[in-house]
This record gives sequence, C-alpha cells and structure tokens, in this order.
Amino acid sequence: MFKKLKRYWYNLTHPKICDVWELHRVTPENLFDEGWRPYVISPNYLEYKINDALQKGFRFVSVEELYAMLNGECYRLLPQKNIVITFDDGYLDNFEYAYPILKKYNIPFCIFVAADFMLTGVQKSSNGDIAMMDANVLSLLAKDELCTIGGHTISHLKLAKLPDDQQKYEICESLRMLEKTLNKPIEYFAYPYGSYDNVTLSIIDQINIKMSFVAWGGSARKDCNLLCVPRVIISQQK
Repeated sequence: MFKKLKRYWYNLTHPKICDVWELHRVTPENLFDEGWRPYVISPNYLEYKINDALQKGFRFVSVEELYAMLNGECYRLLPQKNIVITFDDGYLDNFEYAYPILKKYNIPFCIFVAADFMLTGVQKSSNGDIAMMDANVLSLLAKDELCTIGGHTISHLKLAKLPDDQQKYEICESLRMLEKTLNKPIEYFAYPYGSYDNVTLSIIDQINIKMSFVAWGGSARKDCNLLCVPRVIISQQK
C-alpha cells in the first residue's frame, strides 16, 4: 500500500510530459539482420506505431518543443500525451525508409549522429559494414524543418569508460564537426549506449547543449534533469 501511495504521489507531483521514442535502424523485414533484432524495426511497424499513437490522441512534437515544455512552469496546462521521435547513430536506412513516413505525416524528429560514421558513411560491425548517412545526405536532411541533428560523440564509445580529457574531446569535437558540416548549431546530445558519469554531465553542462538524452528511463516528467532526459526504446523484437 505504501509503495502505491508513493507512486501515486510521485505521478501527481511529477506529471508526465512526454514519451521520447528511441529508435535505431528502420529497414524492411526481409533485410533484417538477426544480430540487430532488438534495434531494428520495419517501415510498416513504424507507420503502425505512428497511427496507433495518433488514434490514441498523442501528438508528435520536436525536441525544441520538448525543451520548452520541460524548461517551463505551466505543467498543468500542458497536454500530457506528447511524443518525440529520436534516432541514434545516423543509419542510412533512416533516410531511405523512415524519413518518407515521417514526411508523410509531417512529424518532427531528431537524429543523433556519431561524427565518424558521417565522415566514412560506414559503420564497421562483426556482421559486416552498415551504411550510414554521409555528410551529403545529412546536409540534405538537415534542410528540412522537421529534422533536428544532435550529437552522439565521434567514435560512439561508452563515455563513462573514457579518461576525462578523452570524454571532452569526443563530445566537443563531435559537435564542432557536425556544426562545420551542417552550418548550424548542434544543441542536443545523446549518450552512446546511455553511458555517462559525473564528468560527462559536467562537460555537457558547460557547453551549448540544451538537453541530452539517456537510453532508458521511461517518460519525461516534470523536473526531470535536462542533462539526462529519459527515453523509451521502440523495438519489434518478438
């Protein structure tokens, strides 16, 4: 009973503001790599999730709108059925398969890009090379007002396992590289693998980042830490 009362009080004093979807790859099921199963969904499944959310009265908002909501005061006046769509890493299939669906429904989205993947257009993996969005594709995508590009380090390493100076380099240099390529400020960030420590948070807090995102945690609620905004992983895993 005490736990239920505690949860009720928490939900009352920390109302839900938004669900932040975390996605990785979006590709047809006949192209699924079983090694990627927890991190890949089909275009049909993405469209199903969007339609299901719309039918349930959710609205899709941008990371900028989420920032305004979490950084504001009038929580009781805000609709609680909001969704932000985010993608991690910068896979080319996001552009090929997810983007047309998001464009069809006029849905804003954010892609957190690892700078090395942008430079090479490839992610090396034990299952073979994976095509990533290169600078040309990202520059084209970034021109669409629906799209926000965020940082995701240079090398996609677990930040909490790195020395302090390397953490700073991975974060700050990745933002510089993206800003130089896209000619616009990068104001949002996601921690690769959700890995961070107090050093990471101190670095993020001192630079021009409005919000940074972890890889778990459920819904974003009133008074959540803007340096550790939670997300919900969207998976088609059976």
